[in-house]
Amino acid sequence: MSDYTEKEIEEIWKKAEPAGSPDPINLRTDPCGAWIKKDQYGEKTEYGWSVDHAFPKKNGGTDDLENLRPMQHKNNSSKGYDYPAYVCAITSKGSKNIERDKRLRISDSLQKTLKDLGMS
Repeated sequence: MSDYTEKEIEEIWKKAEPAGSPDPINLRTDPCGAWIKKDQYGEKTEYGWSVDHAFPKKNGGTDDLENLRPMQHKNNSSKGYDYPAYVCAITSKGSKNIERDKRLRISDSLQKTLKDLGMS
């Protein structure tokens, strides 16, 4: 059972990056560069994804749509709570997902949006 409506899931999915995808409607990348498939929401598969809170709920983040984004399920599990930095476990090489620890930061523009919403 999902915590989100189908409409919310669709809006969250639209935030995934279609860059270079042969099927940008159903295959996109998450913020770590890992491939995810639209129909694999909630699944723990190679292309499965879940809803990530850019500003973690544990740190005071909310379910405001601006704070939600799609993330490959292993990346969501590995990212940690060191906002605005996070760890990616999966990225892609060509058309395949590969394991690779990579440290990233939430973009400045998203940080500003979240701060304006009272999350900081």
